[in-house]
Amino acid sequence: VYAWDGNINTSNATISSNTAGEDGGGAFCGNSAFNAIDTTISLNTADDGGGVCVEYGTFNAIDTAISLNTADDGGGVCVEYGTFNAIDTAISLNTAGGGGGVYVANGIFNATETIIESNEAFVGGGVNVRESGFFNAVGATIASNTANWFGGGVSVQEGNSTFNAIDTTIKLN
Repeated sequence: VYAWDGNINTSNATISSNTAGEDGGGAFCGNSAFNAIDTTISLNTADDGGGVCVEYGTFNAIDTAISLNTADDGGGVCVEYGTFNAIDTAISLNTAGGGGGVYVANGIFNATETIIESNEAFVGGGVNVRESGFFNAVGATIASNTANWFGGGVSVQEGNSTFNAIDTTIKLN
């Protein structure tokens, strides 16, 4: 599902088993608004953002599952120069080189009552924040993620990147 300068809304939908040669195997949100409610995004593959890639847009995931996706960066979600808002969402069992669950570079990821678990990456198994990216977690859980090199749960690196956590659990990574 691809949006550039347009808006997409999904509810009780499934986006599965897709491949993108570049970004956003399941969904690409560029300079757009994408609202996914009670949506499953799984088994997708791309260079960046196996499940979802956001560039200059806003993606809102509510009661959504993002799982079993694969990418070079951001197995579940890749945010570059955009915003991703996750509310009551599960990001699990995704695989990437950087940010198995979530990769944020020059963008913002807000996780509210969201679970990021059992993801795997070379760096930042659960979350990888880079290049002035921001990750804000409120009431979230980041658990049981694996990194082959560093940052099993969370990796924050380069360019004044920021990770904020309030009432959040980070365990068993």
